[in-house]
Amino acid sequence: VYLKVLVDCSGSMGGDSIQAARRALHKVVEGLNDADRFSLSRFGNHVEHRSKALWRVLLRTQAAAHLWVDQLEADLGGTEMATALASTLALSAKNSADLLLVTDGEVEAVDEVISTAKASGQRVFVVGIGSSPAEILLRRLAEETGGSCEFVAPGEEVEPAILRLYHRMRSPMVSQVSVVWPDGLEVIAPTDVPKAVFHGDSFNLYARIKASSADKLSQPIALVGQVAG
Repeated sequence: VYLKVLVDCSGSMGGDSIQAARRALHKVVEGLNDADRFSLSRFGNHVEHRSKALWRVLLRTQAAAHLWVDQLEADLGGTEMATALASTLALSAKNSADLLLVTDGEVEAVDEVISTAKASGQRVFVVGIGSSPAEILLRRLAEETGGSCEFVAPGEEVEPAILRLYHRMRSPMVSQVSVVWPDGLEVIAPTDVPKAVFHGDSFNLYARIKASSADKLSQPIALVGQVAG
């Protein structure tokens, strides 16, 4: 994995949110392996990059990363996510990278942010921290770039969300997901199918179904999609 970490350190992240972000990021650093590369950035009213290129995973770089995480504070004023995202996406990487965004969800100019991310060809994975992340906007950002998102409420354990995102980063994405319903069924108002899922994911789909006989209701329903690569 080539991973770019971007952490929201605006004033709204103060208190429990920045503490949860630190716990999440320590788990991120611990989960890196020798084949990975990573960078560390934080933003508020401006963006600060710990390095201009992606580091190799070594004992000294992991130690430096843990120290950087320990020192994170919500001390960078307002939230200029569009500029910070563009700057982080532009950091050099030999291979296509994934960007992990940790934020409390105060997203402005979301269409600009999504357009910039999609143009880069890099996937955005989001950890929404706190009681009021802009879930719909953050979900759009993740899904439209081929990434994924997790939301952590106050007092909730961060580690499971991080582990799920790591699994998805290292798994092939399945796109063009659709449901093939059996013949003879009338399907009424099905809920939307996700634009993309990852190996091992589950999701719920609801619909009303009419059939001329009970036997037709026992036919298999197929979930199909295209696996990356």
